[in-house]
Amino acid sequence: MKSLYVILAVLLMTFFSGCATLPGDTSENEAAVREREDMALLREDIDRMKGQMESLDMEYQRLTKDIEKIRASKDQDREFQNRLNDLERRIQAVDAAREKDKQAILDDLSKKMETIFKSTAGRPSGGSKTSATTSKSSGATPPPSGKGTEHVVKEGETLSAIAATYHVKSAAIIEANQLTEPDTLKPGQKLVIPGP
Repeated sequence: MKSLYVILAVLLMTFFSGCATLPGDTSENEAAVREREDMALLREDIDRMKGQMESLDMEYQRLTKDIEKIRASKDQDREFQNRLNDLERRIQAVDAAREKDKQAILDDLSKKMETIFKSTAGRPSGGSKTSATTSKSSGATPPPSGKGTEHVVKEGETLSAIAATYHVKSAAIIEANQLTEPDTLKPGQKLVIPGP
């Protein structure tokens, strides 16, 4: 009976302690468990690497799109710069043509003024039809003293404009009229314009 109790105790111990393994089997089981754990870790690493690869691929695609946008922007900038350069060239051409036209007008006016001066230089100042017409159109009348022409200042007229009309220097008009403030002419004011 004692042996029966011993067998029963061994069986109970075996049953409550879990699987009974023999000493040779433990190393094989441990190796298999380690191998399964290593495989699980490798699968996790592979899954993590796949996730990183997908993230990198998405980032690569985003960067590729950004590069394409930058290239398109550079093309637009080049086109804009070309247009701007073309406009600058056109403006320079227009300015050059304007300067040329301005110079031609000045030359033409100088020739016409020279012709007028030459034609009026040989005539007497009082008896010519031209000077009478000029006197009437400019508001000038002969002064009572007979030493030049009388001019009535109109709104907005300046001394230099009046001097240019009669082909005399502003200083001569200032001296003839003893003006103390030549910059402040009043409409209706009478000025004596000395002869040239």
